[in-house]
Amino acid sequence: MVKLETRESHKPLNPFINAGAIVCTSMVQGDNGIEKFNRIHNMIKIMADNPAIDINQSVYRSEKLTGNTNRAIAYYLKGAGLIEKDVEDVLDTYFKLCSIEVTALDVAKMASVVANNGITPWSNERLMSIEICRIVKAIMTTCGLYDSSGQFSVEVGLPSKSGVGGCIMAVAPQNMGIAVIGPALDSHGNSMAGKKVLEYLSNELNLSIF
Repeated sequence: MVKLETRESHKPLNPFINAGAIVCTSMVQGDNGIEKFNRIHNMIKIMADNPAIDINQSVYRSEKLTGNTNRAIAYYLKGAGLIEKDVEDVLDTYFKLCSIEVTALDVAKMASVVANNGITPWSNERLMSIEICRIVKAIMTTCGLYDSSGQFSVEVGLPSKSGVGGCIMAVAPQNMGIAVIGPALDSHGNSMAGKKVLEYLSNELNLSIF
């Protein structure tokens, strides 16, 4: 919040943190929150090759009940002119997206699509353009592990995105998608075991992009 308030444009610079993700959610094509959610939900199911992926309802209820910090951020963004739609509708969509339940295999398959420049390895179907994949990989590399993204790039060297649930999605371009899960987090909010596993795999298989 302080960074948003003191930055002249008030614009979140990282789409992977809460403020940036909320703004991105508001920008998804759709006339309302249901349409926006369905659009992203369907894309996730296609990318993971798993039509059974759905919301974990208990997590969704918890997100709604305890999401006051996100509400504060969203209303600040609304006041700064960065959210045009109804704030509560945007937040409900965001909370639903945060509650989608996936497995490590689901995440690895999604990563493999990005690694393959937007084409599904199992059906050879293009889901994203090469340009979009380039942007995604660049942001994953620079911003994907919060404040330790730079150190992770040196030690692992793979475009990656971590989550506070303990999962890390990693992309080895033109090679493979990887997902690791370890619930114990470091001080930056990244899986400690996950980082070590990815460092080992990167070194053993020579996967680093650097």
